[in-house]
Amino acid sequence: MRDVQGWHHFGMVAATLVQLLLQPLAAQEVSLYKMADGNTYSLSSLGATKAGVSGNVQCAVLCLAAPTCFAYLYNTATKSCSLGGDVLPTGAALGADTRLYKRGFDEYLSCSSRSYAYSECVPSSPAVSVTLAQQFSSSTCTSGTSFGLSASGAVWVDAGCRGQFAVRF
Repeated sequence: MRDVQGWHHFGMVAATLVQLLLQPLAAQEVSLYKMADGNTYSLSSLGATKAGVSGNVQCAVLCLAAPTCFAYLYNTATKSCSLGGDVLPTGAALGADTRLYKRGFDEYLSCSSRSYAYSECVPSSPAVSVTLAQQFSSSTCTSGTSFGLSASGAVWVDAGCRGQFAVRF
């Protein structure tokens, strides 16, 4: 009788393992590192931890079950990757010139709409996003209405908006 119970237990464990193996992999966390050679490698092919990965890592992407990936930024001084706050749609092409951002911004820029007139302020590189960091005016600063980005990547202000803006390149 004991042998029959043992085989029954073994069968239950085997069935559970088969069910686990057949579950979709999308629910698991997958870390991919984009290398300077343009290839993408899994974390397991580079090492068990994110610290101490090779110095030619450009960035990494953490893909979860959700249809988004979170960007990592490689720090050459510490030889580690840290998780950032931006997202990239799953399946988006990661070309050689892909740049994924860390939390924070690349530059702060003051810009003013004098006499309620439209004005543009040019950052050191064309910006891809702008956020109001600090408002100086009594006039309301509203994204898309009284401030935003021009097609050339400059910050624009209007309707008396004055403030310090955080931009990303």
